[in-house]
Amino acid sequence: MFEEMKKDPAVKLQLASSVASIANYWKFFDGETKQLLKYDVFGQKQKFEEKFNAWAKGKPEYSSIFADWAKAYEAWRPYAKQRQYINEGINGSPLIAFAGSLLQLEAALVKPGTPMTDVKKIAEAADRQRTAFLAEENKVSDQQVVAAVTKMFYEDVEKDQQPIGFYGTLKNSYGPLDDDATYKKYAADMFSKTMIFDDSKWKAFIANPDGVALQNDPAFAHASAFFTNYLSKYSPYFQQFNTSNAEFGRLYMKGIMEMDPAKAKMMYPDATFTMRVSYGAVKSYKPRDAVAYDYVTTSKGILEKYKAGDYEFDLPANQIDMLKKKGFWSVYGSNS
Repeated sequence: MFEEMKKDPAVKLQLASSVASIANYWKFFDGETKQLLKYDVFGQKQKFEEKFNAWAKGKPEYSSIFADWAKAYEAWRPYAKQRQYINEGINGSPLIAFAGSLLQLEAALVKPGTPMTDVKKIAEAADRQRTAFLAEENKVSDQQVVAAVTKMFYEDVEKDQQPIGFYGTLKNSYGPLDDDATYKKYAADMFSKTMIFDDSKWKAFIANPDGVALQNDPAFAHASAFFTNYLSKYSPYFQQFNTSNAEFGRLYMKGIMEMDPAKAKMMYPDATFTMRVSYGAVKSYKPRDAVAYDYVTTSKGILEKYKAGDYEFDLPANQIDMLKKKGFWSVYGSNS
C-alpha cells in the first residue's frame, strides 16, 4: 500500500487511513514487545504465580488453576497460527474481506425455502457494501497483498489445516507453489475475472442472485475456501479456548483478591466495562540507554530530517528557505 501511495497523491489520500491504522497497530506491538523484554514482565509474572501457588496449596478451588489453564492453551496452540493468518493475512485483503461478507448471501441462496424477499434484502445490503468497498479499494496494492498472503499461508500454516484441494488446484492451474510468479498470476487472474469489479456483471447478479454464479466467482471462491475451512473446523476450538481462558482469568483474579484483600482494594478496574479518566503531562521519553525522544519537533529538527526527494522527509523549497531565515510566521501562518 505504501509503495503505491508514493506514486500518486490520489492513492496517498485513498489509502492513508488504512496504512496509518496498520502502522499504529505494528508500532504498538513492536513497542509493547520491547518493554515486555526490557522489564522482564514474564519473569515478574512467574514469581507472582509461584507466590500464588504457595498460597493456593490445599485450596481445591485454586490449587490446580495453572495446570488446567496450561491444558487449555495446549489444546488451542496447534491452531493459533492459522487463526492469525486468517485474520491478519487472508482477511487483510480488502477484496477478499468483502468477498467473504458474501457468505451470508450464499447461505440464503443455497438454503431450501429461503424467501426471495430475504435474499433480495441481503443482496441489496451487499450492493451497498460494495459501493463503500470500491470507494476505498486500490486494486494494484490489493492484488499484491492477495498474492503475498496466499503464498505465506501455504508456507507457514500446517498443510493438514489448509483448505482441502485449494493449493493442489492452484498448482495445476498456475505453477509451482514455491514460486512468487505462481501466486502473482493467480491473483491477476482473480482480479481480472471477478464480477465484484465488473459493474455490468455485478448489476446482473444483484438483479437475479444465483448461488452457482456466486460460487463460481474467483474472489468469492478464494474467500469461501479459507473462511469456510476455518469456521467449520477451527473456530469451535477457538470458542472453547476463549471460554476457558476467560473463566480461568476470572478465577485467578478472584484468588488474587482473596490472597491479598488489602491490595485488592487498590486494584484498577477493568477499563473495558467501566468509565475511565486519564490525565497527565506529556514528557520526553528515554526508551534505552543514550537514546532520548523529546515531546516536540522543532524547526531545527525539521531541517535536520530533511531529505530531498524522500517521501516522508522532503520539503518545499520555499519552506526550507524561510526556516533557514527563521521566517517562522511565513512558514506556519499569516494574517490571511
